[in-house]
Amino acid sequence: MIKLKHLLEGVSIKSKNLIQKLKSNVASAGGKITEMPTNALKNDFRTVMIVLPTKNIDKFVSSLESFTKDGEWYISGLGWFGDSTADIINKTSDSALGKKLDDMITYSEGEIDSLPYKKGLSTNANAKFKSSKLGFIELKPAYAGKPYDLSKAKYFYHITLQSNLDKIKKKGLVPKTRTDRTYPPRVYVFDSKEASNRLMGILHIHKKSKDKIVVIQISAKLLRQAVPDMEFWWDPEGSIGFFTDKAIPPIAFEKVLGVNEKGNTYEL
Repeated sequence: MIKLKHLLEGVSIKSKNLIQKLKSNVASAGGKITEMPTNALKNDFRTVMIVLPTKNIDKFVSSLESFTKDGEWYISGLGWFGDSTADIINKTSDSALGKKLDDMITYSEGEIDSLPYKKGLSTNANAKFKSSKLGFIELKPAYAGKPYDLSKAKYFYHITLQSNLDKIKKKGLVPKTRTDRTYPPRVYVFDSKEASNRLMGILHIHKKSKDKIVVIQISAKLLRQAVPDMEFWWDPEGSIGFFTDKAIPPIAFEKVLGVNEKGNTYEL
């Protein structure tokens, strides 16, 4: 049985509130909960990790529905530890758990594996996961830190397929979510053309469809005028993207660009 202590000193407000809500349930399931320190360096974003006996993970994931349905937090991953690594984690004090997990993941210390969370994912998805003694649930905040300062932006860029353009030009970019994921509906953008081009170049290499990949250039000025309360947030799932939960109207679109295999753009 893993004992749980109060781990609230020095944590971010969002993490503190979540830990307070979940700590008794986590303790009842034989686990402990902590925040990860690394992501605190950007936008006050903290990941929360729940370490549990693997046999209790599926049931606990189901119990998290009431805590994630408000859209503030979502399950981003499930994982497990090898036996020797699990022994180290079990011997780690509650106060040192976050740093220990962070060091293990950052520097590949110990045997740790994980799967991105999709609805319906369980410990049965992987033989090693199912047979492991100790696993974890990773939670991330849907809205990390402070909103992006729109006054500093000139353009945003959204990647899509050319077959989607007619619909987008009529209705705009409407927040959506993948049916197998748990985060709230979003529209993703980049604030850098170079970052957008890099990703498009990668997509070109790996895409199976003959449909062309294009990028919509969005005027930040027109967007501010059309949607005064528009907010963009740093994407916890990525390192260079942002998202909004509001629709981006067609009036803010400035141009559509194509991209070649090298990631260079040209106006359509």
